Amino acid sequence: MEITADLSGKNQDQAGIFKQIAQDIERAGYSLTLTDDEYDRPWGGFFFLDEAQIDTFASAFFPSHLEDLREQVKQGLKLTPKILVLKPGTRLSWQYHHLRSELWYIITGSPGLVVNDTDELPTTVTTKQAGDTIVLTQGTRHRLVGSDDWAVWAEIWMHTDPQHPSSEHGDIVRLVDSYGRKSEIEKRADVTN
Repeated sequence: MEITADLSGKNQDQAGIFKQIAQDIERAGYSLTLTDDEYDRPWGGFFFLDEAQIDTFASAFFPSHLEDLREQVKQGLKLTPKILVLKPGTRLSWQYHHLRSELWYIITGSPGLVVNDTDELPTTVTTKQAGDTIVLTQGTRHRLVGSDDWAVWAEIWMHTDPQHPSSEHGDIVRLVDSYGRKSEIEKRADVTN
């Protein structure tokens, strides 16, 4: 998928960038399922794609994982394709998920990645490049960190429970957040106080 938007750090027109990326996604043959306010996140935003197109999406971005993904579908596990966009100099929350694993493919940009198996936030950031694939298993703590330019990546949610598929907000366990959204640690403290 070719991204035609100006993704240099100088371009701060988030609405314009997201409009252009939506057009790029549709030009590549994908149908968007939610498009109105998905770019309204402090770190950037995302687009959900039609789940019926998962095989085409996986073939394009995750060919080495295609057979495993097809097997998951045969087993009744849901796969959700997304395109995410990260603003320069921002970051996702330090988070993990109970009900999904994630598969990422960096389309453009050079974001930093932080991962750990525990709640402790490491100081080591590994720079990723366009073409890199990242596998985040269920429960892996992770954060993507923006560089000087915008980053775009393809993502597949690999739902781990066919009876209870992951949802956008219901399965984000935020341990640390840079945008004033309460972390899970703070929520637990509110309950115990």
